[in-house]
Amino acid sequence: MTAFVCHSVVLCDDVRIEQNNKFILIGVYSNGVAVKEMPATIFLTVWATISFSEVGKHTFFFELHGNKGDIIKMTVELDVHEVNDPIPIVTPKRPITFEEPDEIRVLMGFDLEKLEEVAHFPIKLDPSIPDSNLPH
Repeated sequence: MTAFVCHSVVLCDDVRIEQNNKFILIGVYSNGVAVKEMPATIFLTVWATISFSEVGKHTFFFELHGNKGDIIKMTVELDVHEVNDPIPIVTPKRPITFEEPDEIRVLMGFDLEKLEEVAHFPIKLDPSIPDSNLPH
């Protein structure tokens, strides 16, 4: 069994990578997502940092789930050279439609381990949000 540590999980509108390999996180959601009305389509991505305790080649599984099933499923082959050295993982930006209040659950696992929930973000209805703050 490969032990891993999830150091951070950030839900945001977009992630950009600069030429010097720094990340720019755009539109960070601090306490879930609030929308003015539903259904709502929001473009989302997840930025996470992880590390684990064994060097070598590993298969990393990353999934986002909502109440109605899978939102994103990713499998990445990693070649780890240093233990406990955080590695950034970024999901593709994609539109997600919510018909009603929901929750995004972030699950991760390595090799053949069972996936572990590492974060969750509520999707809430808030009619008081001004029109200028609608997601795009």
